[in-house]
Amino acid sequence: MLFCIICQNKTKMKNLSLTITLLALSYFTFAQEAPKTTISVIGLSQKTFYPNAYKVTFLLQEEIRSESAKTMDKTWLDTIRHTFFENVKAYGLKESDFLTIRKSSTPSNGYGGRNASPLYNIVYQLRNIKSDLAQKLVDDLRTPGLKGIVAKPQYGTILKPVVDSLYSAALADAHINAFSMAKQLNKTVGQPLNVGTGYNTLHDFNTEFDANDYYSLSKFEITLIDSKPFPVTVTITYELK
Repeated sequence: MLFCIICQNKTKMKNLSLTITLLALSYFTFAQEAPKTTISVIGLSQKTFYPNAYKVTFLLQEEIRSESAKTMDKTWLDTIRHTFFENVKAYGLKESDFLTIRKSSTPSNGYGGRNASPLYNIVYQLRNIKSDLAQKLVDDLRTPGLKGIVAKPQYGTILKPVVDSLYSAALADAHINAFSMAKQLNKTVGQPLNVGTGYNTLHDFNTEFDANDYYSLSKFEITLIDSKPFPVTVTITYELK
């Protein structure tokens, strides 16, 4: 009988020990899964880029002198090209300075008889042109068959050290914002738990000025001021204590 009582007591003690262990494990698990108090802040930095040169595009097109139902008298593109390149010499330019961007044709207007031929076009471009020369070309250069000159800014490449410095500044800005907000909540900032860079897109500003419709170049125009901001944002989640 005594042996049975001892066995029963040992069983009860084991069950009690097991229960205490399970309770301790449950408490530990609950403590581990308890959510932390956090704060998410955004940091911002920005650099403004300015043009360092110009890209100048020229549209040349054959011209109709007279047209009837049977014939069309026009100034041919070769003649227009020759006159154009003779005139650009006054600006210190030569034919080899120009890139040929596009050759095309467009239907001639008028009677459009059987012998009517299309008007041929050619688009040239100068790159890395100083602003004063670009301005002179747009203002002064006029030759037969020159339908338009459009000068657009060119920007330098955004180098990696510049991008790195922008991210560093954005991280510092986020850190300052976190401490400022935590102070208002009577909290202190702990370790960063997560960092995100959002939708920062590093792009070439120069690609914005490659016109698909070259006939939109039939004007004389220069963009004088066209600065481009490049913003960088980061989002950081901190633990609050």
